[in-house]
Amino acid sequence: MLLLSAVLSLSLVVLPTTVDARDPIKQSCNFTNNQVVTKNTGQVSGSIFSWGIQLTTTGANLFGTPVAVKATSGTVTKPSLEVRSIPAGSIYDIHIGNQYDIFHGSISNYNYSGSPTNATLASGDIINLKFSVDGPNLADGVIEIECKMP
Repeated sequence: MLLLSAVLSLSLVVLPTTVDARDPIKQSCNFTNNQVVTKNTGQVSGSIFSWGIQLTTTGANLFGTPVAVKATSGTVTKPSLEVRSIPAGSIYDIHIGNQYDIFHGSISNYNYSGSPTNATLASGDIINLKFSVDGPNLADGVIEIECKMP
């Protein structure tokens, strides 16, 4: 009985509260993250979020050239906790380039699953974008950008 109780406790899903959706600790969408394999940047101007991904020297050596980068998924979580799924192709379709290129794009108005109209990014929105990176030396790299609109 104790084992069953432990299993049930571990599988319990706790939904975030509205306070969690506006977590002040969440990285702002104005950022530069220097990581081992990539340098990721974000900048906000009004309701436009611009992002960039660049492989570091280590990343360039790992993947080789040419490199293919594409979005695999994206979401916008509203302060109300509504999660909106954005089609990957509308975020960033496949781009092939040199391993030292800066792969970049922006989002302001976006389509999302289940809505006939576009939505606009707003203050408090949490953006999550996932990208795949493939090169001749290494495939299936995953880059994730997550931040909160100021």
